[in-house]
Amino acid sequence: MALANEGIAALDPYAANAVATGGSAVQGIAALDPFAPGYKKQPGYVARGFKGALKGAKAAAGGVAAAVGDFAGIDPLKDYGLGVSKDALAEASELAVPVESVKDTRTGGNFLKYAVGYTGGNLLTMLAGGALGRMGGAVAARALAAPAEKLMLKNAGMAAGLAGSGIAQEVGSIYPDAVEQGVSEPLARAITGGFGAGMLEFLPQLYLANKIGLLGKAAKKPGRAGAMDIAGNAAKTAATSAGIEGATEVAQTAIERLAAGHELTGQDATSAYLNAAALGGLSGGILERTPLR
Repeated sequence: MALANEGIAALDPYAANAVATGGSAVQGIAALDPFAPGYKKQPGYVARGFKGALKGAKAAAGGVAAAVGDFAGIDPLKDYGLGVSKDALAEASELAVPVESVKDTRTGGNFLKYAVGYTGGNLLTMLAGGALGRMGGAVAARALAAPAEKLMLKNAGMAAGLAGSGIAQEVGSIYPDAVEQGVSEPLARAITGGFGAGMLEFLPQLYLANKIGLLGKAAKKPGRAGAMDIAGNAAKTAATSAGIEGATEVAQTAIERLAAGHELTGQDATSAYLNAAALGGLSGGILERTPLR
């Protein structure tokens, strides 16, 4: 692990700028000496969360490429995708701040900052998928005359984009893990588990998109006013769904572990469930306290 910003948290493995690098002896040296092997400067907690979420999305994209290579019998594509996924996950793990790091108000604040960034990164990838789907729906809607039909097709496009991107990310997350675990039929397990976990996430996403105005009246307002309405509605709505989102994340984690061949109980599983619940549940509170208007 590396030295913190001002040297105060040099022995804190979850401090900003700290990265675990191996055995305790090496970690201790690296924590006190920025020139020691294993030292790697890290950004602040919000940036760590945001970058970590994007690294996770990159890992999932690599997993999708690997799954496509497996399905098509293109081994170079499969190997390339697995390599991208492995590297991105390694980078994400360096940025991660697990909920187990919370020991007092300071570390709790650090985790909350991390969750802010992580939520932002996840929202970005979610909205990107929905926006692409809505754009496709808008193109198809040009052939229709009735405004209500146009809106319906746009909304259908957004729903398809949210569902498709969610399922793809889940498949891309499960497949490399299943391959590493050495389970039989990893592609089939990734597709089955990815569909289940992705659809589990799709319904809350669709609900949120509708509540914040992406499927309703707020989406019709042009320019900055419409964008601010959407942002304001997001802040009001997300807090009410914090519990649902936390439970959804835990269920998704269980599906992912089952599909990849991991145990559903034990220390690793418990840690995964705790972190999923914490990050999922905190996302609502984070948005509620963000001054968006």
